[in-house]
Order: sequence, then structure tokens, then C-alpha cells
Amino acid sequence: MLQSLLEETESIALNTKENICEWTRENRKKPDEKSIIDYAIVPRKTEAKVEDIRVDTVGTHRLKGKEETDHNTILLETNMEVKTKHTVKRVWKRGKPQDWANFNNDMEQSVKEQKPKNFDELEEMINTKLKKHIGQITIRNNSKRESKRAKEIREMKKKAAKQFKEACKTKPSNIEELKNHYIDMQKKLREQL
Repeated sequence: MLQSLLEETESIALNTKENICEWTRENRKKPDEKSIIDYAIVPRKTEAKVEDIRVDTVGTHRLKGKEETDHNTILLETNMEVKTKHTVKRVWKRGKPQDWANFNNDMEQSVKEQKPKNFDELEEMINTKLKKHIGQITIRNNSKRESKRAKEIREMKKKAAKQFKEACKTKPSNIEELKNHYIDMQKKLREQL
């Protein structure tokens, strides 16, 4: 069944490559009961972009629920470009109370001088007066700049991730401390953004 699914979707099931001794399933109540039964499925055309595949045996990325799952999380590190659609949108400014008062007075005066004959003329008159008194701003989805503090925290998070990744390989006594530091850095970065 898995083989036919992979063929139909032109995908491939990746196992843990060189990390053969990392179990994807460990019974939490019976520590001796372990197996490698989980795989990561990726499209064949992106298989070459998978740089690293590893199993989170420590539990940093493990899903939590009422009971802890027996399955360890498989982590893929890829090198892919994600193209985002850049949009530009013009929206009205909020305007200060005095700006709106000026807009209202100007509209009233214009309607007295020349009544619009149809909705299109009225709409054109409103837009002209809004531009004159309130103004517009341009919003781009690609103009978000990170603050200096966010950049610092991002670098600290990367450093903590690297330390924790190395610790997962060597299993030092302070692995729990490194794990908590990495999680704290993730939280701080989320708060900053």
C-alpha cells in the first residue's frame, strides 16, 4: 500500500540514513521496546534538497497530549527557496478629527456647487476629497524589517540550536539544560517578532 502511494504521488520514503541506531518508536512504559517504523515522505524532485534527517530522541519536538506519544519526531533539514508573492496595497489613512472635519466641509461645499448626477460621479468626488484631506499609505508585504533586538535573539537561538544539536549526538550531562535554553530562545524570538 505504501509503495503504491509513493508511486502515485512520485514520492520517496526517507529513513534516518546514517542514523540507523536512532529509533523512531520507543514504548515509554517499556523502554526495551523500540523499533524503526516511521519514515519521512518527500517528492522525488526535492529529495536532493534534503540536507539532514534525524530523529528527535530527546523529545524537544515531540507532540504532547494526555499521554506522551511513543513516536519520536523525524526532523528534516532542507535547502529550498520559498518564493513569496509580493503585494502592494493602497489604504486610506485614519485621519485626524480636523482632517475629517475639513473633508466633510469640502464635500458639503462641492455637493452644493455641483450635485453628482450618478453614483460614479459621487464616488469620484469622495475619492478626490479623501486623497486631498486624509491621504493614503502603501502597504507592502515584503517591507517587514527585523529590529536589531530580534536579529540578536535570532542569532542567539541559532547558537542554542547548534549547541543542542551537538549535545544530542554526544549526550552530555547538561543536555536538559541545553534543551531548555534552546526552547527559551525560541519563545523569546516569537515574542520579539
